[in-house]
Amino acid sequence: MVAAALADGTADRQCVFEVFARRLPHGRRYGVLAGTGRLLEALPHFRFGDHELAALRAQGLTDERLLDWLAGFRFSGDIEGYAEGELYFPGSPVLTVRAPFAEGCCWRPSPCRCSTTTAPSPRPRPA
Repeated sequence: MVAAALADGTADRQCVFEVFARRLPHGRRYGVLAGTGRLLEALPHFRFGDHELAALRAQGLTDERLLDWLAGFRFSGDIEGYAEGELYFPGSPVLTVRAPFAEGCCWRPSPCRCSTTTAPSPRPRPA
């Protein structure tokens, strides 16, 4: 996707990406957000190093323009979202990322996963 965006000139187009849970495990009505602090600390340091680029080449990636772009990758976007420990419901965006298209494609939680935990639904109290 990034290679195509680099080729057609849309890699730098500003975009908005949302991260959300489509559904929760059976019996859960809400989730509790966790992991965003670690994500925000790690993201400025995320790079495609020599090892990762060599692995991509070994898998058959030969697009030098893309490999050069990945080698220079630095996330420059903005991230907003729920704070650690806040509750969320299925379908609500827990993170909103504003970034150039190519950066958003590389960032979207494949390299950095946002982990969530879920809390059980409250049980009715005995009468």
